[in-house]
Formats: sequence, structure tokens, C-alpha cells
Amino acid sequence: MIKKNLDYPQNVSVDTLIFTGVMGDVNSSVTVAHGLLGDKILAILPKVATATNSGVGPNTTATGLEYSVKHDGTNITLTTTLANSNTVINKAFFVTVLYMTV
Repeated sequence: MIKKNLDYPQNVSVDTLIFTGVMGDVNSSVTVAHGLLGDKILAILPKVATATNSGVGPNTTATGLEYSVKHDGTNITLTTTLANSNTVINKAFFVTVLYMTV
């Protein structure tokens, strides 16, 4: 059973934004302005393409695949590490953002 949160109006819906770009070099960050109020963001779903039809999410510690994602009220930032990001540097990324609208 799903219980509705009574703090939100009944007419809340969920929309999607998709951002694309290219990851930076080792130990660098790429920032994307999302244009949303931070309290409306429900989920940020990043993926970095590592090969044809293949990708990896953040915080994977397998060799060469490590990167992190954070967001604030203005931006989404994807950051590579110094020691363990060689497979994701300079690769295409996709970030899907789910957010509430009223």
C-alpha cells in the first residue's frame, strides 16, 4: 500500500530532465546548471558511457570506473578521482533528473 504524504498537494506530478556532456580529465569536475529548486529534485540518475551499450553509475570502485556526483540548488557536479577514473575520463555522460511539479 502506498501512503500519500499529506504535506504535498494532490496535484503533484513528476517530470524529467536529461543532461548530456563529456566527463573531464583525471581529478576534475564537470558542472551542469539544472535550473530547478533544490527541494523539487527527487532523484539524480547519472551514467557514464564506458563502451558501446555499456555504462556505469557513480561511486563504483572497480578499477578505472570511479566518479562521484553531487548537487546543490544550482548545479549538478560530476567529479573524477586522481587514482581510479581512467576508464571514465573524457567519456560521454548522461544525467536524468526526476523532479516534482505542482
